[in-house]
Amino acid sequence: MVINSTINSFKSNLLVKTLILFFITLFFIGCSIGDKNNPNKKTLATNLNWTAFEENNICYLVSFPIKSVGSYQERNLYYTMIVFNKKQVKSPSQIIVFAGKNYKENSQIILNLDDIKYYLQNNISKAKINNKIEAEKIFTNMLKFKYYVVYQSFEDSSAEDTYSLDGLQESYNILNQKCK
Repeated sequence: MVINSTINSFKSNLLVKTLILFFITLFFIGCSIGDKNNPNKKTLATNLNWTAFEENNICYLVSFPIKSVGSYQERNLYYTMIVFNKKQVKSPSQIIVFAGKNYKENSQIILNLDDIKYYLQNNISKAKINNKIEAEKIFTNMLKFKYYVVYQSFEDSSAEDTYSLDGLQESYNILNQKCK
């Protein structure tokens, strides 16, 4: 009798846990589908390697690496995003590098722009510059050069991603005009 009660209790707990996991999975699938069809997200321009977007109270520029070298087996989506507040599109509020996998704890993520090194804040799977003055300085320098390299370390590997700056000025000009 006690054994049957224990088995039934175990089956009941397993069923509840399975149902919870099922609904959590459905929730995240729904969120990701909803994000792709986000009516508040609008593409403003694409110029060579950079695309400008507008979404809610921000506008942002996105680029993917033109070259990636490293000892990693695989990574999820990785890219750079330069974020502007709609009320202040003259200068960025953040520069964020999405790694595609988790960074090694306490590792330095370096954005190298023509031998000028900027150290980004390590935040699990993204690195960023939150300081508006520093973000503006980096962005101003980005407009002067042809490419930049991001050096990063993961728990089991490392990567060196090279980004082209071709099209950045043009995409920014359109973002600056249309993002109001």
